[in-house]
Amino acid sequence: MLNAWRLIADGLPGTCQVCGAWPARPVCEPCTQRFGRAAARCPGCAARLPDTMSRCGACLAQGASTALSQCMAAVDYAYPWDGLVARFKFRGEPGWASPMADLMLRAPGARDALAACDLLVPIPLSGARLASRGYNQAWELIKALRRSRRLAGAAPDAQADTLLRIGHRPDQH
Repeated sequence: MLNAWRLIADGLPGTCQVCGAWPARPVCEPCTQRFGRAAARCPGCAARLPDTMSRCGACLAQGASTALSQCMAAVDYAYPWDGLVARFKFRGEPGWASPMADLMLRAPGARDALAACDLLVPIPLSGARLASRGYNQAWELIKALRRSRRLAGAAPDAQADTLLRIGHRPDQH
């Protein structure tokens, strides 16, 4: 039943949460184009790069010892995305998962990277954080990525309970 309501709600018009345009998706296409342009990014940390560089200075200095084999970002953590991510994470608005998933899939190479994955695993929340928030935004995002039409059947499996958070840490803003 919840999926039926989600399909109905996804089809109803709303306003853009950035510019207020109506009718629009949660972030209208002009705002997505204006604030979400694709950019060259460092594969080690996803920092924005000039077109002439293939890695950022910090990752070059670390050499092959970077913790991640690949890091991707669709947008910079700046206006309006920082506020929208905060709404998704901290203000009880899990409905942002689908728009965020669609935005993530626009990042160059994102679909291919997801299609090459065997398993998607969310970073778990502590029990206290999960109880206060009511949902794990990473798991909501994974579910939205797997539902996305942009993956067209190439969605990897997902498991919510593979990792266990030990201890409680301050919020990441």
